[in-house]
Order: sequence, then C-alpha cells, then structure tokens
Amino acid sequence: MPGSDAGMESRVTPWLLGLFLLSLLILLGLARFVWLEGQGMARQVDQLAARDLARLVQINRLKSSFLEQSLALQRLYATADTQDFGRDQQARRDRVQRQLDSWQRLCPECEQLNALGQLQARFEQHCSALYELMQAKPIDWDAARTQLYAADDLAMQADALLTNWVDVIEDSTEQGRRQLQASAHDLVLGVLAASLAILLLAGFVAYFSWRLLVEARLRRRLALFPERNPLPVFSLSPSGLLYANPAAEELAQQLSPDEPQVSRLLPPDLAQRLPQLLAQEGSGSWEYELGGASLQAGVHCMADLGVCHAYVRDISAQRQAERQLSHQALHDAVTGLPNRRAFQQELTDWLEQGHSGTLLLLHLNRFHALIKTLGHGVGDQVLEAAAARLSQALARSAASTQLYRFEGELFVLLLAAEDSLAASQALVLQLEQAMAQPLQVAGRDLFFSLALGASHFPQDGREPGLLMRHAHSALQQLLQSSGQGLLHFNAQMDHRALELLELEQELRQVEQRGELELFYQPQIDLRRGQVAGVEALVRWRHPRRGLVSPADFIPLAEETGLILPMGAWILRRACAQAQAWQAAGLAPLVMAVNLSARQFQDPQLPELVRQVLAETGLAPRWLELEITESAAMQDFDQAIRCLQTLKEIGVRLAIDDFGTGYSSLAYLSRFPLHKLKIDQSFVRQMVSEAGDLSIVHAVVALAKGLGLGLIAEGVETERQEQLLRELECDEVQGYLHSKPLPADELERFLRAHCPKISD
Repeated sequence: MPGSDAGMESRVTPWLLGLFLLSLLILLGLARFVWLEGQGMARQVDQLAARDLARLVQINRLKSSFLEQSLALQRLYATADTQDFGRDQQARRDRVQRQLDSWQRLCPECEQLNALGQLQARFEQHCSALYELMQAKPIDWDAARTQLYAADDLAMQADALLTNWVDVIEDSTEQGRRQLQASAHDLVLGVLAASLAILLLAGFVAYFSWRLLVEARLRRRLALFPERNPLPVFSLSPSGLLYANPAAEELAQQLSPDEPQVSRLLPPDLAQRLPQLLAQEGSGSWEYELGGASLQAGVHCMADLGVCHAYVRDISAQRQAERQLSHQALHDAVTGLPNRRAFQQELTDWLEQGHSGTLLLLHLNRFHALIKTLGHGVGDQVLEAAAARLSQALARSAASTQLYRFEGELFVLLLAAEDSLAASQALVLQLEQAMAQPLQVAGRDLFFSLALGASHFPQDGREPGLLMRHAHSALQQLLQSSGQGLLHFNAQMDHRALELLELEQELRQVEQRGELELFYQPQIDLRRGQVAGVEALVRWRHPRRGLVSPADFIPLAEETGLILPMGAWILRRACAQAQAWQAAGLAPLVMAVNLSARQFQDPQLPELVRQVLAETGLAPRWLELEITESAAMQDFDQAIRCLQTLKEIGVRLAIDDFGTGYSSLAYLSRFPLHKLKIDQSFVRQMVSEAGDLSIVHAVVALAKGLGLGLIAEGVETERQEQLLRELECDEVQGYLHSKPLPADELERFLRAHCPKISD
C-alpha cells in the first residue's frame, strides 16, 4: 500500500505542478496586457489634463488682467490721479493683448477669442474717454461716472464669458475622463473574467489532484496511528487481545510495576460484553479504578472485520480536580470548615426529614474592629485560629455537631433535639472557655469573646432563611446588651429588630438635628469631701421617644460606625464645657470622658484629642479618658502604643468597669494608667455579698500596689460609701451624691459644693 501511494504521488505531482505553472504564465501575460493598456490610458488622461490645464491657466490670467484694468479705472475715478493711470495704462493694454495672442496659439478654433477682442477694444475706448474727462478742469463727474459704469459692464461681460469658457473646458475634460475610465473598466472586467475562468479550471483539476494525494497520505498515517497515539489503544476479538500499542505498555508499567500486564488495563467485564457489541456493531464506555488510578475506556466494534478497538484514558487528575472543586464549593477557603452553602444544605435536609433541634449563630466579638486596625491578612489568621480553637472544643464536648463558617465573623452550629439542654449549655460554656484564652496571631496576643444567638426548629420556623433571621435577631439583641453569652429567640425580638432599624435611621441624623445632650455626674473625693471631677454622659433627647437610653443607641452606634463622629462630638463638647466652667470662676475639675472600643482602636484618636484640646483651650491634665478593660485587651500591643501616646499628650487615663473583662496583672502593670474604676455591679452588692466585698477589697489593694488612683461607681447608700472609705478608696460616684445633671444644673451644684478659684 505505501508503494502504490508513493507511485501515485510521483505521477500526480509533476502534472499538478505543470498545470499550476501554465496557469501562472497565463495570469502573468494577462497582467502585463492590463498594465500596458492602463499605462496608455494614463498617458491619454495626462495629455488631456495638460491641454485643458494650460487653457484654464490662460483663462485665469485673462480674468486677472480684466479685473486689474477695471480696478485701475476705479482708482482713477476715485483719486483723479491721471499721471499714475497714464503711466501704467499702456502696460496693462499690452499684457492683455499678449495673453489674447497666447490664447490664439493654444486654441485657434476658439470662437470666444473674437468676442474677447471686441470687448477689450470697447473697454479701451471707455478707458481713454474717462482719462480725458479726468484731465479736464473742471471734471465733468456725471460723464466720468457714465464712462466708468460702461467700462465696468464690459469687464463683467468679459468675466462671464471667461467663466462660461471654464465650464465648457471642465465639461469636456470630465467627459473624456469618463470615457477613458469606462474603457479601462471594461478592459479590467474582461481580463478578470478570463483570469477567473483559468483559475477555476486550474483549481478544479488541482483540487482533485490534492484529494488523491491527501487520501494516500492519510491512509499511510492511519496505518501508523495506533503506534504513535499517546493514549493506550487495543485491538480485540472474541478470542482475545490482538494488539496493544506502546502507550498501553507504558501505562501498565506505571500502574503495576511488578506485574505490567496490558490486558489488566481493560474493563473487567469487557470480555463478557464483547460478543454482544460485535453482533450489534455497537460501542460502549466504562469508568473504573485500577491500582489507585481512575480509568476511562471507550470501545468501538466493526462486525464486518470481527474486531473491536478500545481506547483507554487515565482520568485520575480530572477526577481529583473535580473532587477538589466539589470540596471548595462546600468549604471555606480561610478556615477549611464547611461553608454557608454546606450549612444551608444540611439544615434543609434536617427540616425536610422532620428533625427538630437548635441553630446556634456564633459571633466573634471585636473581629470587625481588628480588621480595621490590623488588616484583612491578620483577620484571616484570626479566623483560622478561632476555627481551630472552636473545633477542638467541639471535639471534646458531649454534643454531636459540626462547626460551619457562615460569613465574616459568624460561625454556625446545628444541635439535634436529642442532645439534652444540659449538654447544649455545657457546649456553650466550653466554647466560651476556649475563647477566653488569647489567640497567638502575628506575634500578638489577641483576646476575643463569643456572643451566641439561638433559634429552635420547628418552634421558631420551618424555613432555613427564617431560622437564620431569628437567630440573627437574638444575636443582635445580645450584642446590644451584654455582648456576650447566649440568647434564645423569642417573638418580641422581631418587633425589637424593627425598632432598632428605625432607631438606626434616626441616629444617623441625630447630630445634625441637635438632639444629643451631655449630662454630668460629679465624682467625690472621700478624703477632702469635695468634688474632684465629673463624668460626661451622653443622652439622646428624641422628639417622640423622649430621652433614649444609652443602652439602646450606644451599641447601635458602635455597630454602625456612627460612634466615631458621635464620640468626637462628645469629647469636643465636654472639653468646651470644662473650660467654660473654669472661665466662669469655678475651680478646675477633671472631665472624664468614656471611649468606646471602636474609638480606642481608631488610629486617629491621639490626633483628635490634640485637636480638641487646642480648639477648646483646656489643659490636658483636666481631661481623663476612660476605656474598658475588654477594649484595652483586644490588641495589647496597639493598646500600649495608643495609651503611651495619650499619656505623652498629658491627659489622664483610667480603666472603666474594672473587674468585668480580661483581668491580667501582667498586662495591667504595663499600661500607663492613672486610675482604676470599680464596676458598679460589685459596689451594688458589696454590703450584702461577701464575695463582692472581697473583690472590691482586692481591686483596692491592686490599685494601691500599682500606685493608681481608685474610684467606685454606682454608690447609692451611705453604708456603701462607709465601706469604701474604710477600704481607703479615693473617690466615689453615684446617686448618693447626685444623679447625672445637665450642664446648668451641675453648675449650680458645683457652686454649692466647690470653692471658687479665687478662694
């Protein structure tokens, strides 16, 4: 077969080459003919254009000369300068005559020349008459004007005659050009038609010749296809394996180095199905595992030859990629936990199967603020560490559940109803204890707490979206109150959620509407019995709701970010008020201002403090900034830097609500503080609860040991104050002495209890 193919090639190739050379020669001859004809036509066009161009140039010169004569007459009439006119008139006449003679040589047959000569003769007569009139004394202006108008009329007639002549020449030129173009177009079409016929003939013969050659080469290449195919190829018959190509042997060696048998690469049940496939002249496909690899086989049978061909592919990489994509679709890229989609599928399955249980939505507190401070890279590390910590806690719990990453700082759990309430509560406690220890991330000790919102199914809903919304409502209410622990959904929360949404919209305009007010509560020095300072407390005087509790709008402002402009307004107003009291003659008092966690994490806080102090004129030593323990411990290194910068400014620093957060003596001793503030929850029960009294006693001892001032808030009874005095607490604050007062009422209080500066 290869020999016959080669013989056919040897016979067809010279004949094909000769045919193409003949066609090429004919085409070249036609092209030469067309080029020569085109050159001849181009010369005719050039000659025609050169002749008419010379005529047009001469006409333009004549028009210019007639115009020049007309302008000279007008100047003569206008200036009566006969001397200049007489000197140049003969030169103008000679110029016109030369141009007429030149035109006569260019176009002896042109009838317009006689008319132009007559117009020029009559024009010269009027020129002479006007010249004589302008020389007479006095000048007859009416006669001169008549001669001028007559000469101008002749000039216009000459110009019209020349313009008409131009049009005639252009029309003649255009007609000649079109005739030449039509001739060239017809010639080109004829040549193209002849060339196309030759090309079609040559192409027709060449196509069939090419097909013969291609078929011969294709037959030769097909004979070598199995040998060169990179995929395993087999030839089979009912009696067994007839052929296997080198690629099949290589794959068998890779999968079974010890026993490289190519027959093992074929589907296990192929031998049983092969007679049926041959009888039907059908095909089949298989996917199967062999030696840890995924193989795919396709079999095609030819009944007339009694042979089947099998093609095998190793699809292990493809299946691995599919499994990886499937895993990525249902797992979070940061934590490796099952993601929101996996959770929704699981919850939907539970609900469709009629299961009952609890949905727990976990919120990693202060995570959003950390991202703003340290960036998303550190945030991803925190999420990964938190997921690992929570997963370890779940593994040690009695409840059987899976942790899912929902979104952002949210995780979610599903608890089956068979897990007892005690087991669920124990699980929440284990999770909180697990997060009580700092996370070691990016060389920092970062503290986080958990807030959990719960919804129960089917009691709280039978739809995944509704259950998530209810759990989220519980979580939001928890974040706006204590911010930690577990809160279960109840029906009132939906109403509360709508109220908070409306409150948020109104809160965004509260500063522009002037609805914020500052109240001030005095702080009493127990040793001197005098007012040592005041704490600024913000109030929202709503036009419909009246005074809105800070517990309602401060967490909302913190969550939405509105706390930053609101906090700046509070700081500026409080400092201005402290300076105003001093200007009014009152003794200087320390103005205590609370900073929210979000304010404290704002890198612009020190600059804001400097700016407010400069604007209000308040000395830094009369401003005390209070931060909570939890805010300070969220990012210890950042807290150290911020507190140190504030101390360098000269303001006083205090830890608010001490004892309710992450107490650590090692960390506390490194903070550049001036004062600790005992939380009112301990003060309120210290008279009746020995444990709370012990805590207060320990805090007092701690403050004395660290050289810090101490103030107790929430003092409402004389007995509480007496115990604090016995414990040597420095200052107290509470309703025993005064409730928070507006600025004018507090000023009256201060004038009654504080000495003036002059005193």
